[in-house]
Amino acid sequence: MRLTDNQLKILKVLSDKNPDGTDVDLDQLLDRLAEEFDWVTTKAALQWSLRQLISMELVERMEKEVRRKRARRILKLSGLGLKGMGP
Repeated sequence: MRLTDNQLKILKVLSDKNPDGTDVDLDQLLDRLAEEFDWVTTKAALQWSLRQLISMELVERMEKEVRRKRARRILKLSGLGLKGMGP
């Protein structure tokens, strides 16, 4: 399976989780990609990349949680995604 550099960046942020140990939501993922990798992208482009990772069964979309007063979609690595990121 071939992954782009940007897909690997997404997987890295999802594997690192938030500083408090919770899984990342879409807006946090956008912010962290900009901060950690200087990759500024649109939400639509990020969603396209996520759909590809979901179709490869590397990422899972979890239930929505209320965060920052809004319902947010939570994202996390699947079992296959965790294996791929290694220790």
